[in-house]
Amino acid sequence: MIPIHLTIEGLYSYQTRQEIDFSQLNDAGLFGIFGSVGSGKSSILEAISFALYGETERLNSKDLRAYNMMNLKSNRSFIALEFLNYENKIFRVEREYRRNSKKFEDIKHSYTTFYEKINEKWVPIDQIDIEKIVGMSYVNFKRTVIIPQGQFKEFLELSEKDRTQMLQEIFHLNRFDLSAKTSELYNKNHEKLTFKEGEIQAYQNTSLERCNSLESQFKSISELLSKISTKTEIEYARLQIMEKLKEKIEELEVKEERKRKLELNTPAINQKQKEIQEYEEINRLFSGKFSVFEDKNSKMAILHSTIEKDELKLKHLKFSLDEEEKQFAPIKKNYLNIDIYQKRLNDYTQLIHRATLIDEIEHLEKRTENGTKAIEENKRKLHSEKLFLTEYENELKHLKTQLIPTEKLLEIGKWYDKYNLLLQQQNESKFSISKIEDELKNIERQLTANQWDWQHTPNEFLSKKKDYKLKINQLEEQLSTVEVHEKLSAYTTQLHETGVCPLCGSKKHPNILETNDVEREKTILKQEITLLKQQVEAIDDKEKEFAKLLNEKKTQDQLLQTAVELSKSKEHNVLEHNKLFQWRDFCTDEKDFELKKSNSLRIENQIEQLQQKIKNTQTTIDECRQNDEKYNNGIKEFQTAIDVKKEQRKIAETSLQALNFLDVKEFSKQELEKKQSELQTLINQTIKNYQEILEKIQFDKQAISKIEGIYEANLLSLKQLKEEIYLVEKELNDLIITKNFSSIENVKAILKKDWDVAELQKQINEFHAELNMVNLRINQLKEVTKNERFSTEDYETQLQSCNELKNQLEQLTKESTLLEKEWKEQEKSLKEKQELEEKLHQLKTREENLKLIKKLFNGLGFVQYIANVYLRQLCDVANQRFLRMTRNQLSLSINEKGQLEIIDYLNDGKARSVKTLSGGQSFQASLSLALALAESTQSPELKKKFFFIDEGFGTQDSESVHIIFETLAQLQSESHIVGIISHLEALKEQIPFSLSITKTNEGSVIQTIKT
Repeated sequence: MIPIHLTIEGLYSYQTRQEIDFSQLNDAGLFGIFGSVGSGKSSILEAISFALYGETERLNSKDLRAYNMMNLKSNRSFIALEFLNYENKIFRVEREYRRNSKKFEDIKHSYTTFYEKINEKWVPIDQIDIEKIVGMSYVNFKRTVIIPQGQFKEFLELSEKDRTQMLQEIFHLNRFDLSAKTSELYNKNHEKLTFKEGEIQAYQNTSLERCNSLESQFKSISELLSKISTKTEIEYARLQIMEKLKEKIEELEVKEERKRKLELNTPAINQKQKEIQEYEEINRLFSGKFSVFEDKNSKMAILHSTIEKDELKLKHLKFSLDEEEKQFAPIKKNYLNIDIYQKRLNDYTQLIHRATLIDEIEHLEKRTENGTKAIEENKRKLHSEKLFLTEYENELKHLKTQLIPTEKLLEIGKWYDKYNLLLQQQNESKFSISKIEDELKNIERQLTANQWDWQHTPNEFLSKKKDYKLKINQLEEQLSTVEVHEKLSAYTTQLHETGVCPLCGSKKHPNILETNDVEREKTILKQEITLLKQQVEAIDDKEKEFAKLLNEKKTQDQLLQTAVELSKSKEHNVLEHNKLFQWRDFCTDEKDFELKKSNSLRIENQIEQLQQKIKNTQTTIDECRQNDEKYNNGIKEFQTAIDVKKEQRKIAETSLQALNFLDVKEFSKQELEKKQSELQTLINQTIKNYQEILEKIQFDKQAISKIEGIYEANLLSLKQLKEEIYLVEKELNDLIITKNFSSIENVKAILKKDWDVAELQKQINEFHAELNMVNLRINQLKEVTKNERFSTEDYETQLQSCNELKNQLEQLTKESTLLEKEWKEQEKSLKEKQELEEKLHQLKTREENLKLIKKLFNGLGFVQYIANVYLRQLCDVANQRFLRMTRNQLSLSINEKGQLEIIDYLNDGKARSVKTLSGGQSFQASLSLALALAESTQSPELKKKFFFIDEGFGTQDSESVHIIFETLAQLQSESHIVGIISHLEALKEQIPFSLSITKTNEGSVIQTIKT
């Protein structure tokens, strides 16, 4: 994962939006993040981790993370990170939190959105697996890429189990966990083996001997079958010869019977042939002529009917024409008077127009009168509004002289806001001083209550503890003596005057030890020692309590000094701020300012109301002036229209053509319109009647002319048709006489039969052909059978013999087929059995091999072995840098138990625990391992690998720091990007690019600096 761009706002010390473009930093390869303690250096790493995983090292969800991460002066925290993953894909993640405006401590998560950059566009991702995108979990991310403070040595100090689990996740060593796979392979093979063993049970009756026996039986029966088959073929050949002779004799009998039947039908067939020939001749001579004769008679009947209908039509049309010509005379007379009617109609139109003009003139005169009244009213209103406008403008001038400028009020308001803030800070400082002084008084009370003195009490504690410890030592010596006496008492019981001492061998016992009170003395001594130890512990507790009070007093004294200085500073700020008050017409009393401010706001509202009144009054005045002009123009237009309409009325009165004006002068407009309508109806009806009757007369004349032409043509056609019928009838009579037919009726009767001559001739021909074929076949059969003898008894005997042979052959064939089938099945089963035995042998061999592999990969032993291989490789890579950093004095190694050890070349290359390393050496070893991990875990497809260091330089001497920086600088040529976080400003000069973080009143500010 390589960061490209980071945006943070409202996070920890970052109040305003800060943006970091990692492009130059990544190109430099080595960069630093510098700033004072608490400026927000590590917050950048937390922002990256939280943006990706929603997790941070310092805070978890139980720590009210969202509240504690948000800047206390911000109502919104926002993080946006763009980064390149191990697949060279670019992603963006945004996280936002907002503060509840009604509840300060309540922080709500607004949204978290992931995007992928596709074709230069950010495409939202619905479901996200960040561990899959980054390529590692959060735990391993903070171990190998971004290592927070206090976590740098974690990999070095992990237990073997945890380190193996970490390597297993980072390097995906699960692929080497073959235990489940080998078990699965073994189970599948065992399942196949069991199945094959079950299959081979089905071949218990299959053997080579059984197969050979069946083959021998099949060959024997096949030889017998061949002999019987040959004999059967010979006998069936004889039977076929006899059957053919039998069939020919039977056929001869059938043919002779058929010949007799055909010869009986021969006379009828000959008579039918004669009738067909007569029909064909009559049809040839008369059929066409009869058709022509009937056709012409039919046409003549149609013509007769048509001529009769035309005569009736002509009669009807001539009658109608006479009637229409009688009606036409009066209608034509009225039509010729149309011009006079039209002039009267035009006169009525003029008179109606005149009446309309009179109405319009009266209406205009009335509107003119109303307009004159409106002009007078408008003038009065205009004068009144002008008076109001003058009054409002004078009042506005007076109010503006009393108004305080808004800019001035804003400046004074800002002075009071800052003044109140300074007073609040001053009061807070005083309250803090009071609180600290109360705490110091409380500490003094506790010291006084315990009668402790700052100078003498520590020495008193030491003196008392020394005395008690001396007494304890004395009592312990006494207790030891008593215990010796107690052990010796066991021997005193064995001493007798004549006996020997078991310890020294002496026979004399002058002073035998008395042990009656030893046990009681021992108990008293133990109680005294315990009591003294308790007193020492009580002194230790008091000493701790005294030290705690001393530390608290020291802390509170420092806090008091700081608070007093801060209070003086705040008091000074208040005095300095008072000097900035420069408004003479105001006093420093905020109530006076608020009163004047309120009064000024009230005057502003009055001014706004007056300005609105002036605006409304001016609008009314403008409207009055516009109305005055509009009304005057309207009256002028009305007068002009009245003059025009009066002139038009005179023209209408003098332009009458057919009517006398005096006769119609008194008619109302409705009466004129009624007479106009009646006259218009008369004109329209006259024109319509004239056109209709004229069209009818013309139509009837055309129809009469057309029918008369058709009628004459039909009479001529009828005459010609009668002559043609006569000629055809004469030709028919002459033909009957010539051919000796009895009559025309007889000929017609023969033609009505309507025979299918072709079909009848075909039947006659088929009859003669069949008769000829029968005679021919009879002659052939007689020729074939004249020298042959057929015996029914011999035929029956031969047939029975063939049937017996056939049955015997079928029985042998059936037995042979069954034997062959059984032999072939046995042969096939034998082959399958041999194949199964071969497969069974293979599966058994595979099961033995899988047992061995399963035992090899059982549990996580193989994964542990691979993890150790990877760890050794990591150590080899890490040692390339670690040896150089330690001046070839130390290296990393893996012991037989898979634990990390240090090889110390200053002590003959002996191994020791990594826990024995100093702080600086631990940093060097951790850095070397972390760099090796970063090289191994990040994708080889990435051109550069990213790594962050957030601690450790303060533990190094100047020479070690120089070596580490040379190592880190060398990483630039090895395609690494290394970020260093430190508060040591001296390191800036050794790093080409850096981020400088400065604390301001508006929060921390980030700047990119090039050294």
